[in-house]
Amino acid sequence: MSSVAVGVLAIVIGVPTLALAEPFLSLYGGAAMPQPTTVTTTVKQSALFSRSLQFTGSRQADFSSSFTVGGRAGYWFERIPGLGLAFDVSYFSARASAVQIDVFPMSILAMYRAPLLTSEEYPRGRVRPYAGIGPSFVLANASTDFSPTVPSADATSKTVGLDLRAGLDWLLTPELSLFAEYRYLYTKMKAETDCGFNFFGPCTTNTITATLETHTVSAGVTYHFELHPVFTLL
Repeated sequence: MSSVAVGVLAIVIGVPTLALAEPFLSLYGGAAMPQPTTVTTTVKQSALFSRSLQFTGSRQADFSSSFTVGGRAGYWFERIPGLGLAFDVSYFSARASAVQIDVFPMSILAMYRAPLLTSEEYPRGRVRPYAGIGPSFVLANASTDFSPTVPSADATSKTVGLDLRAGLDWLLTPELSLFAEYRYLYTKMKAETDCGFNFFGPCTTNTITATLETHTVSAGVTYHFELHPVFTLL
């Protein structure tokens, strides 16, 4: 995923200048569709004066769809028409038999939009198809129960994934718009717990791994602020 991060950062590398930007704030909600995957859980139990025990098991998780909510803040540059940057935070859950994963992606997106139906009132277009790509820092809280072969476990994952977006934005007024959006999110989750410095009692460490691929469809509302001068690296 490092190549994706480098590509996004390369868009904003240059000489600092003063440029006009169109800040915006978005809120959205919709449906998340996590794809089936294999979830593996390893539980290791040990104590200071006893033999360690390790339990490992895998299950095919056929996740059900869930709701998703999120928000995005960013701005569109005027110096390079159509180019924008955004920070996006969202939530969805992946739930299946014996598996539950709460997912919190935080994405940095390089975005591009095309102006359609331009007019004097809407010089940047009233309808704007757009796309975005960037790295996503994914926080996931996972729990599994593969008993009796593997004890129940819970753990937290912090990984980097890929976030792809495509949508259509329609202005109701010059400041307010509605949008519909598709999203693809990919990450390899590795959730782990650590019992820390526990010298006298039993110590249990959990590891839960899975590849998460999620398709999302959502709709939302965006408020576009007036153009403001900002310092930028473009």
